[in-house]
Amino acid sequence: MFDILKKKAIKSALVSSILLILLGGVMLFFTAQPVFRGIFGALKPDQAGGQTAGAQIPIFACIVLLIGLVLVIWGIYLIVRAATGKSLKHLRNAIAAEGCSETTADADFQAAVAITKNGSIKVGRLFTYYMAGAVPKALPNSKMMWAYQTTTTHRTNGIKSGTTYSVNIFLYGVKNPVALSMPNEATTQAMLERLHKSFPWVVVGFSNDLKRLFNKDRQQFLSLRYNTVEHCAVDLPAAGEAAGNGQDTTPAADSAPLPEDPAPADADQAENP
Repeated sequence: MFDILKKKAIKSALVSSILLILLGGVMLFFTAQPVFRGIFGALKPDQAGGQTAGAQIPIFACIVLLIGLVLVIWGIYLIVRAATGKSLKHLRNAIAAEGCSETTADADFQAAVAITKNGSIKVGRLFTYYMAGAVPKALPNSKMMWAYQTTTTHRTNGIKSGTTYSVNIFLYGVKNPVALSMPNEATTQAMLERLHKSFPWVVVGFSNDLKRLFNKDRQQFLSLRYNTVEHCAVDLPAAGEAAGNGQDTTPAADSAPLPEDPAPADADQAENP
């Protein structure tokens, strides 16, 4: 598992690193000469009085130079972190926090179902594995309380320019949800269906009533499923891979809605409760 995820982290970090280093390199190329010319020119003695000619350092070029230098260093850091395996720290900590051995987690990962075509999100019996940029992470399935779809419509000058999808997952004891980015709606629904059928203690789907209950009476919300259903994952056959991928947001109910779930909420309700 760790070797596979390390390779994924390196591949992801390499893309980001190349972009950062190229951008930083271009900024350095166009600003280094005027900055250093200004520095040495300011230190050069005036021929008349033997004093320095006064500072002529271009401030804007200095700022751009520093930004470029930071981008190059950050790009190098990302690839070094991934190559040395330091990006696996979050994953190892998540596994250890659940009292699970890495051997057990590895077996769970190998048997996990890939939700996305590139395998960036996989759902196992114990954990849900995903890539947060170039950092592999895992969510303990036993602590999932609520999962629902968020759809974001992007607009440029009032014209729709694209739509993005994600699955928001609230974990017990964690204030903010984890948002798993999805390539398209079909994959999003496949993810929710997998959670709904495999982990019966998880409330799947969004409604205003659920939101109000979650915010105002957490214990009552937990009694819907989390505290009343045995936390024992249901084995399912491997699912087929889902098809490929100004702001308005609209949450949708899951593909197998709970009986109490009403229709999807309005756009402004897609934000986190």
